[in-house]
Amino acid sequence: MSEKTYAILVMGTVERRVIVSGESLAEAEANAYSEWSNLTGGHIGTAESVEAYEVEQDVINSYKEDVMEEYANALEHWANCFRDGTLHDAYANEIAYLLEDKAHDIRGD
Repeated sequence: MSEKTYAILVMGTVERRVIVSGESLAEAEANAYSEWSNLTGGHIGTAESVEAYEVEQDVINSYKEDVMEEYANALEHWANCFRDGTLHDAYANEIAYLLEDKAHDIRGD
């Protein structure tokens, strides 16, 4: 059986769509849970596949660009939370800088 690529929306502690490969939907879902846990820090035991569909390569490339933009936006959101005091830490400015720097790297600005 050849490997296929799937977009899977995983919900648990937080919800996130991931793109993974697998020889079957079941294998792809297992890979998605692991990827979701790595990305979000969520406990894999809370992961649940909400929707899944097979995707073609051109869709994958476009989707990855969209996901990376969302990721950069999320990093900037958390940077702002540290900068404006919503989240407090002795190193808030340094954490905000790192988050903003990573968002900048993702966008290639």
